[in-house]
Amino acid sequence: MSDQRGQDAGTEDGGFCNVWSADGKVVVQVSTSGLGNGLPRAELEKIAKGITVADVGNESTWTPAADALQP
Repeated sequence: MSDQRGQDAGTEDGGFCNVWSADGKVVVQVSTSGLGNGLPRAELEKIAKGITVADVGNESTWTPAADALQP
């Protein structure tokens, strides 16, 4: 993973990992801030890669609330 803007996903040193859209905007940021300890970079990448972001303009990409709120 790269820390360059515009890449599919990227990590930064400092306790966070960004996932970038094709146009260079941050889509998701995973952070260890407030946890009192840091996670390894590999764990931040794993968490970031596991997140699926819906397209607000396409209902077929939405997760039903009942499914999203399962523990």
